[in-house]
Amino acid sequence: MADSPAWLASESAPADGPRQVSGAGGGAAQGTLSRTDPEDTTEWGPTVRVGFRCFHLGAATMMLAAAAVSFTLGNGPEFSEASVALYTFLFGLIFGIFELTRIYPISFTEIYFLNNFGFLFTHSLKAIFIIFVSFAVLGLNGKKNNDVEIWPQVSTCIVVCGDGFALLVATFYCPQWFPSERPEIIDPTKPGANKV
Repeated sequence: MADSPAWLASESAPADGPRQVSGAGGGAAQGTLSRTDPEDTTEWGPTVRVGFRCFHLGAATMMLAAAAVSFTLGNGPEFSEASVALYTFLFGLIFGIFELTRIYPISFTEIYFLNNFGFLFTHSLKAIFIIFVSFAVLGLNGKKNNDVEIWPQVSTCIVVCGDGFALLVATFYCPQWFPSERPEIIDPTKPGANKV
């Protein structure tokens, strides 16, 4: 390896090595999650990812607040309004918890998200999910005593949709900033598995 150029040696050796997270909890996939911190060849990549992560958490909070306010307005929500508010609340909760697990990985939540919402680990699919969910906010109850107040729903939809659209554009414009965050599940029963 001494005869190879320095740039080749720096690309082949991982900076920090894989981070092991022990798996616990139920689910189809149990074992150990191996997450490698994504290497970045640019200096802007980590900053952009952290910025998007903060913006995602803000958008999820806006969705949760808009859904909670929808329950309190008017004379009580009808069934259709309550179901839209419930779905918006659940989408915001899933989105917020997923982004929190990107900051502080918890093994059983990562296994849960990997089994049920694996598309969230791919940034372009996560952006499409955010855009899709943003339009559910428009179905929330925005009336208080039959007065029309739709600006909270419209502003939340604009912010969340803008978040998803910006992530989609950034993912296609600079894909090196957004490596896959999908953890590998290591089965401890197979030979050669790294046991923690």
